[in-house]
Amino acid sequence: HVQRVNIRDMLVGSYMRSNVITAHAGMSAKEAAQVMLKENVGGLPIVDERGTIPGIVTRTDLIRTFA
Repeated sequence: HVQRVNIRDMLVGSYMRSNVITAHAGMSAKEAAQVMLKENVGGLPIVDERGTIPGIVTRTDLIRTFA
């Protein structure tokens, strides 16, 4: 028996990763790509020197860089 779930009832907190893999702005695109492959993640939040997150780099961003 397959149970159907309405996507409107799903909460992202149930699917989020709590041990977040991050990068810093001084990291090269190649290094970021290697981290993503090693950790099997599709994006890396960028953490600055204050510990805040000014942005994110995604697998798609890197593909565009290397293409």
